[in-house]
Amino acid sequence: MSTKINVRSPFFLSLTEPTQTLGIFTCATAKLTNFSVDSSGTINNPNIRNGAIIDQTVYGFAVNSGSSTISRSVTYTISIPPNYTNSGDATIDCPQTFNQPFQTPQENPSENDTCPTFNGSTANPNNSNNVPNLSGIAINTPQTIDVDSFFTAGADQAIGSYTVERVSGSNSVSAVISGTGSSVICTIQSTTSCVTSTFYFRAVNTSGSCKARSNSFTFTTSGCAAYACADTGRDTTTGRIEQNGTVHKSTYSDSASLNKLLYGSTDISTSLNVGPNNTGSDRTIVLTYRFNVPIGYTNSGTINCDISYTQKAVQDLLTFGCGDANIDIPFISDQGSIQNPTNKVGLGTYVTHSPLGFQTVTTDTPRTITFTIQPPSSGFTNSGGSNIVCDVSSTQPGLAPVIGTTNIYLSKGYQNVADICLQQQSEIYADTNTEATTTASNFSVAENEIGQRIFVGTSPFVGRNLWYVISRFQGDLDGDRGFRVLQITNDGIVQAVNASRCNFGAGGESN
Repeated sequence: MSTKINVRSPFFLSLTEPTQTLGIFTCATAKLTNFSVDSSGTINNPNIRNGAIIDQTVYGFAVNSGSSTISRSVTYTISIPPNYTNSGDATIDCPQTFNQPFQTPQENPSENDTCPTFNGSTANPNNSNNVPNLSGIAINTPQTIDVDSFFTAGADQAIGSYTVERVSGSNSVSAVISGTGSSVICTIQSTTSCVTSTFYFRAVNTSGSCKARSNSFTFTTSGCAAYACADTGRDTTTGRIEQNGTVHKSTYSDSASLNKLLYGSTDISTSLNVGPNNTGSDRTIVLTYRFNVPIGYTNSGTINCDISYTQKAVQDLLTFGCGDANIDIPFISDQGSIQNPTNKVGLGTYVTHSPLGFQTVTTDTPRTITFTIQPPSSGFTNSGGSNIVCDVSSTQPGLAPVIGTTNIYLSKGYQNVADICLQQQSEIYADTNTEATTTASNFSVAENEIGQRIFVGTSPFVGRNLWYVISRFQGDLDGDRGFRVLQITNDGIVQAVNASRCNFGAGGESN
């Protein structure tokens, strides 16, 4: 369930969903499904419904070349989501067992001379013929591996293709195979420091009937350091506490994830109030911002960062300005009419706007609408004073728009940005399936530009003023950095952009 509350300036409100106790988190709660081990020893890691898999005891088994199945077990370490009674334990261990099938005659190199073979040993990571681990690699520094050198083709059939498959670890590590014949290489690199990912190679004969798997190997980047308060981008000069105890949080970077806000030992993440200052003099209040530690650092869990505030003994009044008016961006039709401008002012009283409309245009055109607003009758230093003038930018769609050429993918539409994080993590990342183009010059601009126009085929995208997750590739987002969302009108015009991040299995709020 999500809650939408409209709050008018000068009051600022940040809400989280009511805390709900969910009982004890167990392996049954995690709901691991579809675990298996194939005859070559490759582990197909299970799907998980609740929590997140953060480690496992085994990454691969030896080939079952015998005549009977072998029972195989892997224990998965799973992070416990917040609001369970045992969330303080952080993790639980959940074993999974599967009977590994034996190789069929067609899969067995001793019986099928078309099968490729791996030169090393999947069960012995120290074998000299195995793919070596790559440790301490600098970011943006590609490493190459001669994939073909670790495999031998069958007597009667060549190797038709190679694949590289991720066993576990960060998706920020990329592994790409290129080349043909005896010149097949895998290029591995990452743009993120202190991350690890585990892979293995697979060779397939030309008919596709027989496969061979290498040992699993790891790739780790250098630059490991502890996550510190300075990394959160917190600004100690912003934020304030009103006389009545209302807390206006300090700002921090989009990449930082706030777990909770503490006043002493009390969690005020929801109330955002420290109580009124009735002492008769100003006082100092220290708040603790508890941040989740992201991947790519030597520490994990959370860190505490204190910020001091002065709480006045007398409530200060602010000057009513355009930001306080909370003006919704009005939509301009392709005929130049400004829709419903009189009800776009959130606080204060709408007086007039200019111009009253625009001429039609053949291309999408930025427009400025000037609102005249009367301040509220009380609560501000300029209450009862002169009207203020506020400019608002919008885009008028052209009658014959030029179709965009930058390719993007969009998710389904959401009423509110906060609703996105109510989905399962896999649903968010796999949901960007609507292929579209934009008039933005490139993808980086498309993630940030208000006024660009989105097309599906040759028609403007009918956005219904909903929010859409944007991705460079279909069903492929970078979870390490969060994601960006666009609010799109019925004419395909981007009216607003936002950056967001969901904290799955780690607790806290989404930014």
